[in-house]
Formats: sequence, C-alpha cells, structure tokens
Amino acid sequence: MRPISVVVPTRRLSTALRERCAGTAACLPGAELILCEPDDLGPLAEAAPLPAGWRLVRAPRGRGTQCNGGARVATGELLMFLHDDTDLPQDAGAVLEAAFRDPGLGMACFRIAFDQRHWLLGAYAWGSRFESRLTTFGDQAMTIRRDLFTTVGGFPDWPLFEDVELARRVRRCSRVAKLPSAVTTSASRFLANGPARQQLANGLLLARFLLGAPPERLAALYERQRGALPRGDAARVSTCGSASASWWGCLWSRVRCPMTRPATDALSMASAILVWPSRAAWSVRRWHRSCLGP
Repeated sequence: MRPISVVVPTRRLSTALRERCAGTAACLPGAELILCEPDDLGPLAEAAPLPAGWRLVRAPRGRGTQCNGGARVATGELLMFLHDDTDLPQDAGAVLEAAFRDPGLGMACFRIAFDQRHWLLGAYAWGSRFESRLTTFGDQAMTIRRDLFTTVGGFPDWPLFEDVELARRVRRCSRVAKLPSAVTTSASRFLANGPARQQLANGLLLARFLLGAPPERLAALYERQRGALPRGDAARVSTCGSASASWWGCLWSRVRCPMTRPATDALSMASAILVWPSRAAWSVRRWHRSCLGP
C-alpha cells in the first residue's frame, strides 16, 4: 500500500478517542498516525497517554488550522483527514489503494453511515454516494494526494466549511471520487435535535456559505447546534409565538423527534418541504443580509 498519513483534528484527547484510534490503526496498518490538538490547551506533558503508534502535535484552534498543522508534519504520499467521531471501514486500505491507482484522481472520500439506525439518517447516508458540493464533506474521511494538497494551498484557515472549500479548490484542477465503502460517524447531534431539524439547520448554514456569508459568522451558529437547536436566524423554526414563527415551528417546539418517533420526523420533513418553496427566496435573502451585518 502506498504511504498514507492520517490526521485527526480533535478538541481534546479522550478515552473514547483513544479507543477509536486503535481501530483506525488496525484498518490502516503501517500508516503514519497524527493527532492534532488546539495549541491553547495545557502543556503537552499534561496530556493523556497517547494511543500506541500515534503522534501528538498542536496547532491554532480550528478544524482547518489543525488539519493543516498535522499535514505539515506528515510524510505520506496520501493525506487522510479523519474526524475524531468517525470510524474507518475494515477495507479502507484496499479501497484507497485501488482508487489511487488512477493517476487522474486527486482526492477521494468515503460514503457515510451513522452509528444509529433511523430512516432519515439512512436517506442522508444514501445521498453521500454522489460527489457534489452538497454531498461531499469532511466527515467522509477526505483523502488527497500530498502534492495536490500543497498545490491548492491546503485547508483555508476557517472555523467552518473548510472542507467544502478544499473540495471546491480540488475540483478546479483535478477530480474527486466517492469510494464504494462507508465510514461510520456519530449520529448524536441528529438524535438530540431530530434528524429532519438538524439536517435543515445544516442545509441553511451551507446555503448561506455558498451565497457568500463569512465562515466566522456561521461558525457561531454552528456551535449553538452542538447538542441543542441553534438560536437566531438559523433557528426560527424553534421559536413559537413570535411574528416570525410558522405553524410547523410551533409544532417542532412542542414535539421532539427522537429515533423512536419516525412519524413525527416524517411530519416534520413534510411540513418543511411544503413551507419551503413559498418562503425560500425571502428567507435566504433575509438570512444572507443578517449574516453580512452592517
């Protein structure tokens, strides 16, 4: 297998991550394994014990900057950027080797699967087999040729959507492919907020980014999605009783959508689809103006 370096950006090395790192090492024997923490944590001497075979480096906080920090010390011909809540498939090495035999391929991403079952999550996972700006993201274990990564300037130093921008840069000069195997990632945020609501919130953020909203402004909204519905413009659906609230926003604020309530999720998705066409243009313009600020 051609030399590969795996870079895992993380907020803090934890027990769960150490266990996941052991699985990653088993899937890619012989790979160079790099964890990258934010450099504003305590001294390295205070860090938790490293998993066997892994190297710890630090870089300025942010997924893009930490990925770049890990890439700077990596030596592999291929660079894989793996999220810290994502597991590789057992055949990851063989699939990557077969894909990169094609000299015209610049970057490859796995399909995605979730660690919990839900029909909406299954639909989202099915869509990840397609390569586009709407279906290719960093949680799919982006793997890129090292020389191409250098040519396109690596990840932008953004707090959000750095993965979307990297893929966009690669498409300008090479080809991106989806691999036949799937990585498995955490569904915790989808389950906490309801799959339909979480996907809608993610889609709104992506739409604002593609319209030119600054990633720094969007990152604040994204952080509020971690474990709870975001507040502000991206979460008008969660406000009931205000002038901007819709009837389906009121419904969502009263009835949550856990995995055990597929009928509620179906109603949530259906209502979003019905309301969206009539409000899309007005909503996007309004959110875009508020994102740009005064």
